[in-house]
Amino acid sequence: MDHRKRDHRKPPNGDLFASLLASQSRSRRLDDRIRQLCAQAVATTDANELTRILGQLTGALRAHTERVRQLAVKRPTPPERRRL
Repeated sequence: MDHRKRDHRKPPNGDLFASLLASQSRSRRLDDRIRQLCAQAVATTDANELTRILGQLTGALRAHTERVRQLAVKRPTPPERRRL
C-alpha cells in the first residue's frame, strides 16, 4: 500500500467510491459550518460581529448552492413518463 501523503480533498483518478466519500465529507463539513454560523448569528448581540458572521454565512450558502447546481448538472435526466 502506498503510504505517501495525499490530498484527501481530491480523490485518486478513477476511484468513484473515494470520490463519493470525499464529496459527502466536504458537503457534511459545509452543512455543519452553515449550522454553526446560523447559531452564532442568533446568539450574538454585537452588530459588528453579526455583520461578520452574516458575511461568512452568505459565502457558505453560495458554496452550497453551487454544489447543488453541480449535482443537478451531473444527474442524468430520466425519460419522460407521460404518453404523448
